[in-house]
Amino acid sequence: MRLSLAAYVSSFFFDFCHGLCTFLVLWAVGEPWIAKLNRIRLHLDDLVTRMGEQLYGGQIAAEPLVVSTNRSPCAWCDYDFICCHETGIGERGLEAPAKPFEPEAAAEDEEEPT
Repeated sequence: MRLSLAAYVSSFFFDFCHGLCTFLVLWAVGEPWIAKLNRIRLHLDDLVTRMGEQLYGGQIAAEPLVVSTNRSPCAWCDYDFICCHETGIGERGLEAPAKPFEPEAAAEDEEEPT
């Protein structure tokens, strides 16, 4: 009886300490990651909302994203016969910020060296 009670108490103590340590690590280290994931979610929500508003407003022009000059996106697109896009006209380049998910204050501090 004593052995099983000792094993139970030892197991309980280990589980309690493990849970407490996990909580402390996630609380101390996890907070920045949670904030970053929330910023990513908000950014993606904004992109999808803007895309839906543009589609609902009738803005569906063929403006393919051109990443390199030697490869046209129309070469692999299945809908090139529908949109009749002409190479070099109405194309857009990649205009993504360097760190889109960083807080606004940190991005402003990096841009203005003192």
